Amino acid sequence: MTEDERGQLEVERVTELALLRHRRHHAALTGGSLEFCEACGNEIPEPRRVALAGVKLCIECKRAEELATKRMVNDEF
Repeated sequence: MTEDERGQLEVERVTELALLRHRRHHAALTGGSLEFCEACGNEIPEPRRVALAGVKLCIECKRAEELATKRMVNDEF
């Protein structure tokens, strides 16, 4: 990979991060749901965004979060 290609990849990565931060900030200001998952960046389907006001995670990431929380609670006992 050339230095130019590495530079282009870095520009794309920084741009994606900036867009994700902007979307998250906008959703926080409006109280609305995010269009893209804050964990993985995948699009959150519109029916989910409408049904769950303020949703920030896609179904897969929410499921993983709940499983991790459940494991932590079970490990405490």
